Amino acid sequence: ETDTTAVGEAVQLPGGHHFDEDYPALAKRLIDAINKRQGKTAA
Repeated sequence: ETDTTAVGEAVQLPGGHHFDEDYPALAKRLIDAINKRQGKTAA
């Protein structure tokens, strides 16, 4: 259960518990989401 006082956003992602061990793709997805929220464009 997620703490309702926690700041953040839950994101549903494909793959298993360990994201199918595709950590570079996971990192890119997270960085892209952060940049989008900050109004930055993709490099």
